[in-house]
Amino acid sequence: MVLDAEVEIAGAGGVRRIPVRDLYDRTGDGIRRLTLAPGELLVAVHLPPTARQFRASYLKLRIRPSFDFPELGVAVAARTDGDRVEELRLALGGLETYPRRFDELTAPMAGQRWSEERIRALAAALSAAVRPVRNTSLAPDYRKRMAGVYLQRAIDRM
Repeated sequence: MVLDAEVEIAGAGGVRRIPVRDLYDRTGDGIRRLTLAPGELLVAVHLPPTARQFRASYLKLRIRPSFDFPELGVAVAARTDGDRVEELRLALGGLETYPRRFDELTAPMAGQRWSEERIRALAAALSAAVRPVRNTSLAPDYRKRMAGVYLQRAIDRM
């Protein structure tokens, strides 16, 4: 999602390509999660050539390492020029009823130099913006706080 990937979907009606962010139902009901029609399969993921311009990182919060379902997934991608951010992208999964990007939070970073203060402010804004659903054994408030913590860790790993 942070690299603007597209997915290829095949079904009886043919093959189509859509952005990853359009793969998920954003109505908020959380019941019908994907926009796939009955009988359709996701058959490929395509990264655009521009993906090579980004450094990226993904971290997930799990109850235990052997359990694959994330309580929280944080993906970040940055295109930089030295210590200056040209573009920062951020997406979260596992908290709400669909994964989503937070372009409104990362846009102000464009043209700025990396700094601990800016990263902390971004992490705080992210934690304030998310609305975790109660769908796992970890408390929503804990997962909300961890969104900012994991964002900082993901940026550190890039």
